[in-house]
Amino acid sequence: MRPLTEATTGILFALALWRSGPTIEFAALAAFTVVLLLILRIDWQNHLIFQNTIVVGLLLALGYAAIGSRAPNALLWSTAAAIGAALLFLFLYFLAIALYRRRALGFGDVLLAALIGAMAGPNVGMALFIGMILGAGGGLLLVALRVRTMRDYIPYGAYLCAGTIITL
Repeated sequence: MRPLTEATTGILFALALWRSGPTIEFAALAAFTVVLLLILRIDWQNHLIFQNTIVVGLLLALGYAAIGSRAPNALLWSTAAAIGAALLFLFLYFLAIALYRRRALGFGDVLLAALIGAMAGPNVGMALFIGMILGAGGGLLLVALRVRTMRDYIPYGAYLCAGTIITL
């Protein structure tokens, strides 16, 4: 798995450099990619999202929005998107408990939604939508291939990270 992660990182760095050139935006995209790939890999393998990684990512995202971004009102967008995404996933977290009488969504996913909002800013809806579509498709594929059952854990955070990387 490690060579795949390293190759993917290199390809994503090259795409970010091609998209933005050697700018502060490239540095931010590279940093965001590293954080998201780290979360993706750990969630896929261990079914965990570490809070420390979320905190580092939030500091990077909000710091870039505050002092590095040329977009108007970037810090406002990042903050509002982080809060909005976290509130949406907090609602989904409690809704899943009410419907299924068990946790169907981890609290790490709520924190990850805040991170995605901070990184994606005004594009947070697209990032979450792509992540949800990837999660649904990936989950159905794993069930169809009989790798997982309908009651097994699907690493949802990994799909959310992939959706965010695609959006960024």
